[in-house]
Amino acid sequence: MAAVAFAAYGFGARWVVLGWIAVVADLLLGPLGSLIGAPGWLRDLAPHAQVPARVGAGVPVVPTVVVSIAAVVIVGIGLWALRRRDLT
Repeated sequence: MAAVAFAAYGFGARWVVLGWIAVVADLLLGPLGSLIGAPGWLRDLAPHAQVPARVGAGVPVVPTVVVSIAAVVIVGIGLWALRRRDLT
């Protein structure tokens, strides 16, 4: 969620609202997804769905790597956008 907010800020301060939209979407799809009746495939898109629910449970490697790579790519887009902005 921080990566999305950073990338949005890179494109301009008015785009930071996308970071808040990402946080709300994550909340609706993650913990509240089953309560609002969201389909399983949609709930699986939330980053919190990739974390084991039990303490001490094994952490799945593939989803962790995919989410990490997505975060790095989104931060890279944010850095690219921030470099092309005129902040003076």
